[in-house]
Amino acid sequence: MNNHPSLATTSFHRGLALLDTLVLVGTTFVLLAIVSVLAGAIGGGSSERQSAWNLTVLAQAHTAYAVDWEGRQFSLVDDRLGQANGNPLLFQQLFGCHPDVVLGETAAGETWGWWLGSLSCTPNAPGTSANMHANKPFNFNFGQNLFGAYQLVNVRGFHEYVDGRFYSPTFYAPDSIDGKNAQRFFDDESEFAVDLANTNLPTYSQSSYILSPAAMFNPEVFAAPSAGGWRDPDNQFDTAYESPAEFQARHPALKTRMIEKDWLRGSPTRFHPGFTGPSSAFKRHWFFNHGVEASPLALFFDGSVDRINAGEATEQDEAMQARTGGDGLWNRDTPLGQLGYYGQWAADVEVSTSHTILTTDGILGRDLVWR
Repeated sequence: MNNHPSLATTSFHRGLALLDTLVLVGTTFVLLAIVSVLAGAIGGGSSERQSAWNLTVLAQAHTAYAVDWEGRQFSLVDDRLGQANGNPLLFQQLFGCHPDVVLGETAAGETWGWWLGSLSCTPNAPGTSANMHANKPFNFNFGQNLFGAYQLVNVRGFHEYVDGRFYSPTFYAPDSIDGKNAQRFFDDESEFAVDLANTNLPTYSQSSYILSPAAMFNPEVFAAPSAGGWRDPDNQFDTAYESPAEFQARHPALKTRMIEKDWLRGSPTRFHPGFTGPSSAFKRHWFFNHGVEASPLALFFDGSVDRINAGEATEQDEAMQARTGGDGLWNRDTPLGQLGYYGQWAADVEVSTSHTILTTDGILGRDLVWR
């Protein structure tokens, strides 16, 4: 199964540039039973309980996707990209066109996505080969704003397992900026919707939830220091982009699959002072790892939903490093270095964690020692 997954294409489309990135569900009775348990375990306000429900629904969608893809996880990249050193031009020479990233089709018949131009499987596609950054699970270059498919869970290919819409409320935590921006489209039954007239709002709003990019690569990309450390997926690593099967998780109750990407409850200020834009809609929350009190909801590989506290994750990582002589819960060998995932923007010096994003050993690793 080399071409994973095969994305539907269309001959009429609109494009998104990388700059835009700045600014099978189970039965109702089963889900209600699960969420009732979550409500008791998680507590919190109604918005937090709604977010827990969303993640439970998304867990069922992941299961349905895996059924169709022989146990594999969601991916937007062809398995063979590693054989081309992550280079879309070389990929085309070796294997032909590569699928685009498709957000969806509007009521007017326009299909939006990140198009690869002449490298695309879509006839007469616009775009550029640089848009391959949307296909890759994660980009380790700060110049690309660490963008990647881990942020694009609500694109076509996965939203087909929810309700067929990019702007399904299931993809948005109620108290998030993304959710507030996307709310205007919640009642639109189209696969995708866009409002270009309102320049005070982003062109599109990504999901409030992100996937664990570490779990989307071959586990050897995030090898522990004692096993040689991080390996560049774009440097002579043929199997780097072969997404693991979900059943490969060695610690399913301790390895996150998805999380709320922002610090939504109890952050020092509503917006991170490092973000600017023409309106509050372009600002960002503090991230999930920016304070000892940050406790985003997470979906684990065993299907459970729970909080994961950044302060506790930091302490457990330090304990793991001491026990192993340097192999922590998250990988500091990547180009992001010791500060990890936007660690330089944290509110507290006491917190140091890039759980979920840079998990040591990828899907084989764990983001907590216990919970």
